[in-house]
Amino acid sequence: MLSLHQLQIFHTAAESATLTAAAEKLYLTQPAVSQQIRNLETHLGTKLFERSRRGIELTPAGRELLTYTTQILRLVALAEASLTNINKIADVQAVVGATPNVGSYLLPQWVQSFRLQHPNITLIIQTDTTSGIIAAVSAGEQLLGFIEGEPDVQQQAGIEELVLEPLPHRVIIGREHPWWGRESVSVAELDRQPFIMRQKKSRSHEWLDEIFQRHSVAPRIVGEFDNPESLKQTVRNSTSITVLPLRAVEQDIAAGQLAALTVDDADLTRSLRLIWQKDVVFSAVTRAMLGYLAATYPNITPLLNPPGTE
Repeated sequence: MLSLHQLQIFHTAAESATLTAAAEKLYLTQPAVSQQIRNLETHLGTKLFERSRRGIELTPAGRELLTYTTQILRLVALAEASLTNINKIADVQAVVGATPNVGSYLLPQWVQSFRLQHPNITLIIQTDTTSGIIAAVSAGEQLLGFIEGEPDVQQQAGIEELVLEPLPHRVIIGREHPWWGRESVSVAELDRQPFIMRQKKSRSHEWLDEIFQRHSVAPRIVGEFDNPESLKQTVRNSTSITVLPLRAVEQDIAAGQLAALTVDDADLTRSLRLIWQKDVVFSAVTRAMLGYLAATYPNITPLLNPPGTE
């Protein structure tokens, strides 16, 4: 009889370009994966993969087995998600991804409150650019991802997404800037201003570049950083400006250290998005996290019903 272990190895190999890549995902050696595939082919009396220098490719029999295996593993995942009592399991860790702004100003308070409800679950937060978070979620390395703005079109095939809320952004200045005391500026006034931005290739940088080009504005970029605290600190102690989510500077504004200006003739609103791996069955841990967030974002609630259980 086929074993679940064999089917898991076969399924991972079928979705990988090479047996070496499959072995890395499974934390096995490449010879061990090859042996399991050979054993499976011997048991079934049919060839499942064609092997070449470029990698592996499923045979017609392999494609048929993959269809069955996908259904079997999905049923196993559904059973586990449905029957697991999240409060009775031993300490577990769950990896969640977030872009820097979200990871700095939203997730910490979520994690703290979530841990009060589920002290046996440790959430590990990994921050990266939008593209990095999408890649990690697509690969199954992170259970969920929280990003700002729109995913890259080329990366959307591997993920599902849900808009949670708008994220208003503002032009941020320190007390030394000549605009201190103003409430708004025009987009044209940003031209040639000393500007602090996120690093190149980040979606935040690309988003602002698109706005600048659309309005024929060319700020003078004097610094690039990979985290919002560095942007705030630089602006706080200089006459440079930056653009950040309003949530990221609320405490600084209250303390009189920074000011947030609206832009009269340009929309600086992005969206907070939840992303997850396409066609995945949420684990009990993931469902617990989603259940917690649903109190704040009710549109998450439909995700708590695993597909196939309606």
